[in-house]
Order: sequence, then C-alpha cells, then structure tokens
Amino acid sequence: MGRNLLRIAVVFLWGILLWAQPTGTARRLQRQVTVYHNGFASVVERYQVQLPQGQSIVFLTDLPSSVVPSSIHVQLSDGEARWYRFRPALHLDGKNIFEFLRGQAVRLISPDGQQVVEGTVVEVLPSHVLLRTPAGLLALPDPLRYQVLLEKEGSLLTQLSSAVQVLVQSQRGRESELTLSYFTEDIGWQMRYIAHLPAEGSRMSLHGFAALENRSSDALYDSSMFSLVAGTVARHEQDAVPPARAIMEQAEAIAASPPEPPTELMGFYRYDLPGPFTLHPREHLHLPLITRNEVRFWRLHQVRAHAGGSSTLPVFQILRIANTEEAGLGIPLPRGVIQFHARTSEGLSTFVGESALPETAIGDTITVNIGVSVDLKARQILHERRELAGNLVEESYRIIVLNGGREATDIEVFFHLRWEQQNWRITSSSHPYRRHDAMRVVFRVPVNARSESILQFTVQSQSPQR
Repeated sequence: MGRNLLRIAVVFLWGILLWAQPTGTARRLQRQVTVYHNGFASVVERYQVQLPQGQSIVFLTDLPSSVVPSSIHVQLSDGEARWYRFRPALHLDGKNIFEFLRGQAVRLISPDGQQVVEGTVVEVLPSHVLLRTPAGLLALPDPLRYQVLLEKEGSLLTQLSSAVQVLVQSQRGRESELTLSYFTEDIGWQMRYIAHLPAEGSRMSLHGFAALENRSSDALYDSSMFSLVAGTVARHEQDAVPPARAIMEQAEAIAASPPEPPTELMGFYRYDLPGPFTLHPREHLHLPLITRNEVRFWRLHQVRAHAGGSSTLPVFQILRIANTEEAGLGIPLPRGVIQFHARTSEGLSTFVGESALPETAIGDTITVNIGVSVDLKARQILHERRELAGNLVEESYRIIVLNGGREATDIEVFFHLRWEQQNWRITSSSHPYRRHDAMRVVFRVPVNARSESILQFTVQSQSPQR
C-alpha cells in the first residue's frame, strides 16, 4: 500500500514539474509532404522556435490524427530534444464538452441569439451547468442548446488537434530551427490516365493525372509542398486509401503550372508538384502530370482459347502502346487506371472502356483490354481426338471467327494447352502461328467485313504415363 502511494506521489510531482516547465514558442516555416503509392505519406515540417535557457516544453500542434507515433523524429539545430511524445487529438461531443470545460471561462449564446451568458464552468449536472458569473452562481438548464464560445484559447484548442510535445534542453536561450518528421496514413495518391482515340488513324493523345486524396476528417495540409513517389516502397504495414470527395477549384489553378519531370529516387520516381497549396480534409485533387498528344497505338482483337473441348469465346479489344520516344512516349509511367475515349465521326468524345495500367518502364509495351467486341464472335470446336501409340494424343480444332462489322480486322488467337500435354507440337495449321511460351501458341487470323474465317489446326502431344 505504501509503495503504491509513493508511486502515485512521484507521478503527481513529476506532472507538476513538467507543467511548471517554461514553454518555447514554435512557428511552422514549411511542410513537405511526400506521398507514396502504398497509401501513406512521409511528412517533414520545419519550425522556428524561440527557446529559453535551460529546459522548456515545445508544443507542435495541428498534426494529422493518423500520425504513426513510432515514426516521429525531432531534430534541433541548436539544443537537444530530451524526449518527445505524441498526443492524439481529443474527440469531444456535446455530452462531454462541458466536463472538459470545467474551470474554464466560456461565453454561451442562446438558441435565438438574443442572450449571452458569460462565466466559468464550476459543475456539470445531468440537466444543468453551474456557472460562476459576476452576479453569482447560475444554474443554466439544457446547456447543449447553447452555442459555446471560449473566452480565450487556453488548453482546449491545443488539445483538440494532435500534437507532439518536446522537452528541449538549451544551453543558452536563443532562436533555433526544429525539424519534425513522421509518417501519416490519411493520405495517398493514384494515377489516372485518359486516352483520346481518333476516329481514324493510329495516333492518340494521352493525359495522366495524379489523384491526390486526403481521407482524413481533421488533417488540413495548409500551404504545403507536395511530392509524389511512384512505385511500391517496402513497409512493415500499410493501409488502403478510400475515395474522397472531389474538389476541382484548386486543381485548375495548379494545372496552370507545367508539371516538373520526374526525378529518380533509388529505383522509384518522384514527382514534385507546383505549389505550395492547401489540401483540405476529405479533399480529392486531380493534378496533371503527363501530357502527350501524338502517341502511336496498335489496335487488335484477341481470342483466348483453351484445349479440351468446344465452347463459345469472347473476342477482346486490345490496344498496345510502346513506351518509346519513337511512339510518342518514352517516359516512366506510374501504375494506375487508364480510361479510353473514342472520337466519333461527329467529333464527340465517348467513353469506350478502362483498364488497370501496371508500372511501365521506358522501352516496355503496354497491353490493355478495353472490353469485349459486339461485332466479333468466336466459336471453338474439337472435331477430332485420337490416341496414338506411345501415349501420343492428336486433337484437331476449328475456331470459327465471325465479323459482323463494317471493317476487316486481324484476330490474335491465343491457344492454351493443358498441363498434361507434354512435348506438344502443331502438326498442321491453316494460318500462321508462333510459339508464345511453354503452354501457349498464337495464331494470326484475318477476317473480312461481314464474313467469317475458320482457323483449323492439329496439335499432337504426349500424355503422362499411367
């Protein structure tokens, strides 16, 4: 019992000594926010602090509520940070706000705005608040109906935001620069591409936008510098980024500034956005990063067939884009979603599909599937299967491709063999083909408008020993 009392006394005295420490004043100079594809950000804030001689407490306030406490680091140009701790924001509601305001001067405005009551909160009762006023004690009924104004900021406003509290040792009282760094999980970005396809020809325009998302309900990234890092940076844990509401006014102002080219960052790429600008809670900005107006593309149709039976097959519309300077690109492309709009003969731009776009290096080829064609249909028929000597199996297929459209096209037929079809080879084919990999062969089948083409081939393979 005595030992517990001693511990309580020590903690109590330590609290008195802590709050008796003088405080240093801090003024934020800059906030740099580096946002990663993983859905988090690394934030570095620079402060100018005025330190008294000896020990003092510095409060760094207005931090996001989703700060990762273990990531916090504090450095001073002059002085030493003895320790620092993160204090999350208080979440007050109407039921407990008067409990928190106990002992503080407040000003209450009646619901009709005609009456103002000033005083200090003395006691909170189930249906009343007891105020000490110049005229005496006042029991105010139904206090939640009143608007609350604080007489002075006091500690409430400080604690309504997340903060880092730093105990600083300074040999001489002077001005110093403090750097605070931390991770936060309330912000992320993703890439959105929009490609405009012409009514004729093979040159399209490609626009890439960075969708910067602040999912927090309380984090205001005010007048901050932003950078975006493309690529998945290794982390111990990460969170997905939910969508947020779109606000476009600021994006239009930022779009007036040309985007900076990306800079290499240890195998990743960093994009510095024009700024500084402000990212409000639950705000979603679209910021232009890439604009190319003469990007060459190849359009083809693809059928994915599998060995083993007869079936109806969809015909996919495929676009291929070479990420080279010759094709109009030649830049690293962050992963994202690419959206395609086709221009009609009337000059209208119409959405025709979208697809995920992986991170694409310079020199790589982008292959995207924008959907299933309506005019093109395919049907696979296994019309003969024979078992030969020596575990050999011979299968003959027909793939009938119908083109109901008004233009001729080429069909790329990917034929997937079964895992047990060993040592396979194509013994006959009506159309040219190439071996794609160990289990796939690709045929090229031209089809005229309003007609059909029939691909016929025979595959011979060896089945496993039984």
